[in-house]
Amino acid sequence: MPVRLTVAAVGDKRVVVHDREDARLTEFHPNGKGCEPTVWRATFRADPVEGLASAR
Repeated sequence: MPVRLTVAAVGDKRVVVHDREDARLTEFHPNGKGCEPTVWRATFRADPVEGLASAR
């Protein structure tokens, strides 16, 4: 799934991070397996130099 992220500095319109990556979604059960809801999630970290990077 494509993900786009734009981060601007507080107080001005200067863009700090603008990047696009493809996300690999993982299944997550916040209330335990077999209980609703089922959530699909991806986790990234945003670095001003590297852009979007895997959180792993």
